Amino acid sequence: MWPLDRIGAREYLRIGRFSAERWTGSASTLALVGCTVLPASSGLDAETLRSAIQALYPARPKAAVTILIESVWVPLLLVEVGASLWNRAQVEPLVRHRFEILHGRSDAAMSGWDLRVDYRVAERYALGFGMAPRLRESLVDVGRAAGLRWAGLLPAFAWGLQHLGRARRRCGGSAWWVWPEQDRLLVARIVSNRVVALNAGAPLSEDAALITRMVDVENLRCGMNTSSNPICAATWSHRQHPARTTDRLQWMAIAGRTPSHEAKAPIGSPTTARP
Repeated sequence: MWPLDRIGAREYLRIGRFSAERWTGSASTLALVGCTVLPASSGLDAETLRSAIQALYPARPKAAVTILIESVWVPLLLVEVGASLWNRAQVEPLVRHRFEILHGRSDAAMSGWDLRVDYRVAERYALGFGMAPRLRESLVDVGRAAGLRWAGLLPAFAWGLQHLGRARRRCGGSAWWVWPEQDRLLVARIVSNRVVALNAGAPLSEDAALITRMVDVENLRCGMNTSSNPICAATWSHRQHPARTTDRLQWMAIAGRTPSHEAKAPIGSPTTARP
């Protein structure tokens, strides 16, 4: 359930804290065609998923669906492993242990979690994603009952790094990457296409000046007293924000080129976070 995105995939189901969204189109141009609100009082259980999928997919789509799930449901963290030559078998227990500390779970509770660990031998950092087995099972069962074909399940952050990889690399070999989710921003420092710093819970904002100040704070936390690093900020919005740019910040549209008007969300509420 953790594959790379398939070239030409045309159906995406984005699941965040507040809503589930259906996006369709080509690999370079996506359109929001449906949005349904998720109950605020419950977790992402099978009944919640069943209701959302029935609303968004009244008929079976021709293409398989790639699920993009945000960090509120599939948390991520960056683990510093030091200078030792770790291998994957050594890194995974360390990442699992850090998840246990972060979420206050016992070893037994965390042992069944599915992990995705992005790590290369001799690197200083390992990027980890964790998914509870009950969530995976619910997605599989509900999708099968609805007659959907899942192309895969991807952390939205990891998909975004890949989906906008070419555009992002135009910012240079060392830049800050700002990824929007429904309830937060993920702010990461990327060096040679690898994550070397991460704030997984920055305040949600589309204000360029505020985002720039956030990045400056992260620079200081990393021990870098510099304000010259470029910033690549992704956006799900179809609108352009020329008044909210800075010399350092470049907006990148996740949906690609779109019509001048906003796509309508015929089901439920808009994609922005609740006040």
